[in-house]
Order: sequence, then structure tokens, then C-alpha cells
Amino acid sequence: RPLRPGSLQNMWPLKRTERFNKDIRKLGTNAQNQSYLDQFRVLVTEIGNAMGYVRMVRSGGEHYISNAIKFVPDLEKTPNYEEQAEASSPVGGVGDCRS
Repeated sequence: RPLRPGSLQNMWPLKRTERFNKDIRKLGTNAQNQSYLDQFRVLVTEIGNAMGYVRMVRSGGEHYISNAIKFVPDLEKTPNYEEQAEASSPVGGVGDCRS
């Protein structure tokens, strides 16, 4: 009998699951006696692990950069070195020090 929409409350009936698994087994297995569904589970797991590794490396890189950024000078607050050199020069200016 057909199911009414919403009658399962977003659940998958057990009979349908068993029938699905039987149909997948009929497709065949590989040398390790794994069905296509088992192979798909392994593939999804490997993809998930790779994505987790990439996220971990990215997070580590961002952590390293956040600690290293404190050594980058603020370009808007750089002092004018020429003015400071002239003000502290005992000879009367930077121009007098040149030969």
C-alpha cells in the first residue's frame, strides 16, 4: 500500500531497509566480500577524513598566523626616520654628515 506523505515522520521503514540491503547484495561483491553499499561507506569515510584533515591543517595555519601577526608593523604609524635623524643629529642635520 502506498504511504501517505508525512506518515513516517522522516523515518525509513525496517522492511524497506532489509529489501534495499538484499537488492544491493544482488548487485555483487568485491574480492573482500563487500557490497557496493559497504564500498560506498568506506569511500564516504575516507572523504570525510580527508576533509577533516584539511580543516585541521587550515586551523593550524590560521593559529600560527594569528600568533605571528603581532610582529608585523602598523604601516599607518611608522615614524618618519629622516625627521628623527635630523632632530637627534649632533652636527646640525643629516646633510652635514654626508661627505
